[in-house]
Amino acid sequence: TGANTLTAGNVANTWTITGADAGTVTGIAGGFSNVGTLVGGNTTDSFAFMPGGVLSGPVDGGLGSDTLDFSSYGTAVSVSSTGVGSGKVSGTPDPITYTGTSDYTNVESVLLGAGSGLQGPDQANAWDITGVNAFTLNGTTYTGISSVTGGSLADTFTIQDGGQLTGAVAIDGGLGANSLVSVGNATWTLTGADAGNIATTAGVTTFVNIQTLTGGAGTDSFIISGGSLSGAINGGITGANTLTADNVANTWVITAADAGTVTGITGGFTNIGNLIGGTGTDSF
Repeated sequence: TGANTLTAGNVANTWTITGADAGTVTGIAGGFSNVGTLVGGNTTDSFAFMPGGVLSGPVDGGLGSDTLDFSSYGTAVSVSSTGVGSGKVSGTPDPITYTGTSDYTNVESVLLGAGSGLQGPDQANAWDITGVNAFTLNGTTYTGISSVTGGSLADTFTIQDGGQLTGAVAIDGGLGANSLVSVGNATWTLTGADAGNIATTAGVTTFVNIQTLTGGAGTDSFIISGGSLSGAINGGITGANTLTADNVANTWVITAADAGTVTGITGGFTNIGNLIGGTGTDSF
């Protein structure tokens, strides 16, 4: 039976899961079998899943900086965060078949392969997209995930200048009032209702179910191209930003310094110094 537990020593440990409740770990020359639950020590632990590697119990990273690595698993693995450093995983085959609340706990970093996605917990979440398919969620670092979905409350997605998610629908804000924030220079294009894409230095990231857009310290260009926003646009720190209206009959109302309303943006705009009309009629 795999209803057994193996706790590693308090050293830097490398775990490799190679079969059903089987694998190797630092300090055990012949490896282990029929062990479903793995517990790390108080330094660094790396848990790498190989093709065919499956656990019937959970992984507890223990203390220290610990990593769960599915990058060599051979098939896509999806993650659903259940809290800071914890979550459920699924795939074909399912790498962790544990039926409890969390498949892993006390894990600071999760590495996945191509085609992997992540579902955020049903709470207010803070996402920071720091590189290509790399980000942190509520303090846990994830790598190799190309698409993410927010929870049922407010999600804030911050995308750094070198950040990008490459999935076909890369960011789905989920339920709640959600925001997308840029840090550097960005070009934003609204192509649907609360949907569109943002282009940073790294590349283009698509989004849906995002109600509020906020620019960063650089220059931001917002383009309405068949889309709309149920929230607002904030150009960012300066007013040296541009808003281009859709190719419809537009009504612009300038109500304050670099602020006002325009057709298609329910909550209006702020910190936008340059306004460009569409190909239809525009009234300013």
